[in-house]
Amino acid sequence: MSFCLERLREDDRDLAVFGQALGPSDQHLVDAIKQHPDREVAYAVYPTTQLGVNAVRAAIEELLDRDDIAFFDSTTHPLGVPALHVP
Repeated sequence: MSFCLERLREDDRDLAVFGQALGPSDQHLVDAIKQHPDREVAYAVYPTTQLGVNAVRAAIEELLDRDDIAFFDSTTHPLGVPALHVP
């Protein structure tokens, strides 16, 4: 895992975040993402209610200190299809 974290820290290419809540135990990931403020960031959100989606968007924008994140519906990506969901 340290190898992957180091690559994330070093890589300044655009980034898509999928299946990651970036909770309190993920501060190391947040710090690595924030090292490259010029890269484009897309973040997958599972569509619950509009209020829930808005809350996730606000939380991630605040966490990453930016308001230019491209949010997308995780169910529109092949990894987000319902058949792959684990009960």
